[in-house]
Amino acid sequence: MKNQFTNKEIAKLLRNIAAVYLLTGENQFKIIAYQKAADTIESLSRELKDIWQEGRLNTVPTLGKALQDHLDEYFKKGKSDHFEVILKKIPSSVFKLMDISGIGPKKAFRLVEELKLKDKESLIADLMKACQQNKVAQLDDFGEKSQEQIKKAIELYQKKISLPQRMPLPYAFTIASEMVDYLKKLSIIKRIDVLGSLRRYQSTIGDIDIAVQVKDLPTKDKEKNYKEIINYFIKYPKA
Repeated sequence: MKNQFTNKEIAKLLRNIAAVYLLTGENQFKIIAYQKAADTIESLSRELKDIWQEGRLNTVPTLGKALQDHLDEYFKKGKSDHFEVILKKIPSSVFKLMDISGIGPKKAFRLVEELKLKDKESLIADLMKACQQNKVAQLDDFGEKSQEQIKKAIELYQKKISLPQRMPLPYAFTIASEMVDYLKKLSIIKRIDVLGSLRRYQSTIGDIDIAVQVKDLPTKDKEKNYKEIINYFIKYPKA
């Protein structure tokens, strides 16, 4: 599938790179750098590609010079040779398993290697089958509780991907507008931006991406404010 260059897509790419670094014993600073860059990009109030087109990647916090160069190549060519080389160091099935809630890089790698989960097409079904046959519980450091958690996470993942993947622009715009109106009622929010394909007014929309900026408050209150926004959004009546 052709790259859309959304912030979510780029953040996932960088997290995959960080996962490879973690699994191959790379320098801890590199791992943290890519994780922080992914977090930064995902929380931007603008699309990173738009910032790149303006020649202002160097204004984005946590993006070092080397990473800026790799992203520049990625935007120009649709891929980065550096990223391609790194990602090939571990089975691609690992990245797909990481899409399941609760399965991080190390757990995904062990499941792929020890259960021989090599086929990306049947990967999720094969893992569920392994759980049903009690094979996951028999792995060191997993057990029945972990196996049950993985089964539930797979069920949630399957429900999510079974939902319609794209929606018409007018329908998505209505949903986003209602969300924004709801979030505006929270006093600590300074600015709300709609991102991704909805911001670009594409005819069909996958995910509705919204970035929120809080008002300037003491640093010690930031984590509290983020939690307040999350808890408030969870209570959204139409969620």
